[in-house]
Amino acid sequence: MLTSLGDLFTTKRVIVTVGCGGVGKTTIAAALALAAAQRGRRVLCLTIDPAKRLATSLGLREMAHEAQEIDPALWRTEGEGTLTAMMLDVRGTFDALVTRYANNPQTRDRILNNQIYHSSTGADFLSQVAEFLSDLQSLFGGFRERASKVRDALMASEVAFVVVSSPDPMAVGEAMFFVDHLQKHRMNAEALVMNRVRQAEDLPTPSADRLAGLLADANIPNATDLGAAFSRAWRDMSTWARRDALEVARAQREMASVPRHAVVPTLDEDVYDLAALAHVAQRLV
Repeated sequence: MLTSLGDLFTTKRVIVTVGCGGVGKTTIAAALALAAAQRGRRVLCLTIDPAKRLATSLGLREMAHEAQEIDPALWRTEGEGTLTAMMLDVRGTFDALVTRYANNPQTRDRILNNQIYHSSTGADFLSQVAEFLSDLQSLFGGFRERASKVRDALMASEVAFVVVSSPDPMAVGEAMFFVDHLQKHRMNAEALVMNRVRQAEDLPTPSADRLAGLLADANIPNATDLGAAFSRAWRDMSTWARRDALEVARAQREMASVPRHAVVPTLDEDVYDLAALAHVAQRLV
């Protein structure tokens, strides 16, 4: 049921990766950005949280609030694509909204100098200060207007949502919720990516004695103990791989309405540079 996500680069202008925490949304977003740039698109990879791993994988020291272009010599294979990255200035954005929608300068200053406001930062800003904002009636109209415009923009045909999940049953459940929520609100759930899927060769588990014999023949110390440990590890990996395969099948079955599906296996090493990102991208496009 696997399909390429590559056509999204020519049919969409905005790709939003969503999913629960810890499933690899940042990595998938960066891999898609790299793949799109390598196909000749002008790409901005935008994050809303400080993402040291994203910066490192893109060859940057850190994410900045201004767009930083990634050196084409590090990634470009052909064409004239560009790849830039930046982190949204959440505090600056909300300061501007407060300044714009406050009824008067006094209200603006009280909000901007409020201790709760100052202690609330990051992508979960709104949830942290929801109670605080509920008392600020003068801002509601402006925030509702802004939210309505954002919602309309996200419903546009040129926007695609990519739902990312791991094979963990709870993560799959969250992905199903995301897909259902997006579709109910007429937003385009265009792809499902099952990330960090453990895979193993469909081979019988070698016996501890057999492995111990091979290790002993190679003059490796503690061959008996190592043989038993390797046999258990092989068996455990095979078990986890079968469980992951079942969860992937369940996810693809329950979210069959999503037109594109991709599977990214667990990698031997962390994604820490553009070469590793390119390896992930190959699984997506």
